[in-house]
Amino acid sequence: MDMKNAVYWPNTDKDDLAATVLKKFEDYQEWGSSSGYFDRIQRCYDTFYGTGESGTLHLEVTRKLSHININNYKALLQRLHILVTQTKLDIEIMSRNSDSSSQLDADLGQGLINYYVESKGLGIVFSEAVLTALVCLEAWVYAPWDTNGGGDVTRDEETGKLLREGDQAYYVLTALDVARSQKIAESPWYIIRQKVNKWDLAARYPEHKDVLLNATVDDSLDEYCLDPTSPSLSTEEETDIIYQYVFFHNKTDAVPDGRQVLIAGETVLEEGDLSEESGGYISAPIFNLKAGSLLQTTIADSPGVSLVALQQGINKISTAITTNAMNTSLNALWSPDPSMSITDTDGQLKMITSGIKPEVIDFSSTNDGAYRTLDFFLQQQQLLSGVNDAARGDAGKSQSGTSLSLLLAVAIQHVQDLQKGYERLASEVGTQTIRNTQRFLKVEKMAYIVGVNRKSHAKTYKADDLRSIDRVVASLGNPATQSFAGRWEMMSNMIQYQAISDPKVIVDFLRTGNLDSATEDQFGDSMNIRSENELLRKGINPPTVITDGHAEHINKHKSVLSDPEARNDPKIVQAVTEHMLGHYQQMQNMPPDLAAILGQPPLPSQQAPIGPGGAPPQGSGPAPDAAPGDISQQAGVAQQQIDQAVEQAGQAPQ
Repeated sequence: MDMKNAVYWPNTDKDDLAATVLKKFEDYQEWGSSSGYFDRIQRCYDTFYGTGESGTLHLEVTRKLSHININNYKALLQRLHILVTQTKLDIEIMSRNSDSSSQLDADLGQGLINYYVESKGLGIVFSEAVLTALVCLEAWVYAPWDTNGGGDVTRDEETGKLLREGDQAYYVLTALDVARSQKIAESPWYIIRQKVNKWDLAARYPEHKDVLLNATVDDSLDEYCLDPTSPSLSTEEETDIIYQYVFFHNKTDAVPDGRQVLIAGETVLEEGDLSEESGGYISAPIFNLKAGSLLQTTIADSPGVSLVALQQGINKISTAITTNAMNTSLNALWSPDPSMSITDTDGQLKMITSGIKPEVIDFSSTNDGAYRTLDFFLQQQQLLSGVNDAARGDAGKSQSGTSLSLLLAVAIQHVQDLQKGYERLASEVGTQTIRNTQRFLKVEKMAYIVGVNRKSHAKTYKADDLRSIDRVVASLGNPATQSFAGRWEMMSNMIQYQAISDPKVIVDFLRTGNLDSATEDQFGDSMNIRSENELLRKGINPPTVITDGHAEHINKHKSVLSDPEARNDPKIVQAVTEHMLGHYQQMQNMPPDLAAILGQPPLPSQQAPIGPGGAPPQGSGPAPDAAPGDISQQAGVAQQQIDQAVEQAGQAPQ
């Protein structure tokens, strides 16, 4: 074969690109069918939702019972889902720099991600992705920027088209709708299929209106259907719904600028690349979560696969037992007397006439072997899934608290790989959310976010406010804060170290497990000190305020002069010296009552002298609460106590 003039298929000309991409998606579907991969997904899906060959969800219980489904399979996978997602995610924003401005941007970014998680449904997306991975072997989260989302901004005067501010969108998909390379673990390309309303597409792309409105979806061509209610769309919906295909190719040597294409009705609606000049995505906004993997392949696996056959056995035995009981619930009579007769009486009773006492024949009893086999299947399901009694909430009469904790820890270890994938997925989708906002948000946008002061409030932000953010890192939080008992123990340690004394903060932490309300003041003070140090390194002397924590400021500002280069700059030395003296003068002039209210220790020269025997001399006032000593030893005590209490709580047994 002559490869001299061959063209890599993603580089196909626009005129032939739609047909090429659709053919590639068909090839992927053929691979999924011929390899048996899609069959496994369909079988697990049908078992989870109780849809058999009939495709019906509910089966009527009659005297001629044909099938009964006792769905232990679904209960076990739901319990695994809870074990993975029950611990709240901790979101950390990583900035490119450590200056105060970057830290403030990072705090804004963290508030923005929390806003999407709690108010915009991203937390539900993560949860749905985990369940999809358990049921359908793998899940895909598609996180594009929706230019038609968000609030209205203005209307184009020429076209009359309504322009919107745009917003982040999230979609959870299965392997049936995300085509990619079957031989490379990190596929360079993806084709994403979605059902959309063709009338909306026609309104957005009026130049292709006729083609889009004449397009249809023939679901009969789809061999696999992950829809428990109906294998196909209703007749009315078929006229409104079509498939759209979004093709991405990341930047590689063969495709240096990458490529992104939107196709519907076998027509290219949009086409571009991933270069910064074109304003496209940095990379394909599609992310994978697998419950497991087949070694040396790209095929996903799930604990549910090994449970399907056992569930089928449970259903068949349960059906046999129930059918036998239903069809033979009326007992039969037998007597060796051939002249036995049974007649009805007026009272609707039966009169039995027989020379020999009749005997009752019970056909409804089932042999013990069926019940033993049923118990065996249930035990094997529990063993293979790792969901033991403790994970199912069955404490048992003979189980101690220690043994239950051990059993629960074993169950959690069984899904440890999926938990790690859950953290990675949250990190990748969170990072994509920030990058999309940095790249595509063109106007100021408002959101109810948690800002610098850690309090939820409406705030406007723009893309430039997030420029210094590099990535998002998500991890499972401390399980101790997920229960009231764990929060109480943690708070008790903090109270013991006198790190927290405000009753409102204590109640808020016990209710929510959120430490931010306890540390918001320290965060603000830390950002203020860091900002002042940046000015001092430029030779600028920022103003001091009487309410500053002067002792802490003095000790933190002296670090500026620890840099040999700064010590040799007279301008910096002068600025730092004058600023530290300003704090010192503020301490000298501060009224004692105000110092006591702010919790600031007095200067050693202002403390009462110590008399013989350690007692203050007569006539002197009461000794101050703060013990005499070097200011540097007293500065930042509250913050140190909080750090110690949090560290101790984090090391406590979970």
